[in-house]
Amino acid sequence: MIEAESQAADRIRTLANEHHVLDERLHELATHPHLTDDESLEETRIKKRKLALKDELTRLSHES
Repeated sequence: MIEAESQAADRIRTLANEHHVLDERLHELATHPHLTDDESLEETRIKKRKLALKDELTRLSHES
């Protein structure tokens, strides 16, 4: 049981770290006066990934 909790905690930390890295990239993109098409696509993908990460973090925290 303790090993499963440790694995869950590790997973939560990994997901939270990824969320933070993506958030930093979004803030960096926000400093650009105009986004290129590629940057705009990247921004959309980052936002979707962040939402998926948030959902997964919420699910994991409720299971713990």
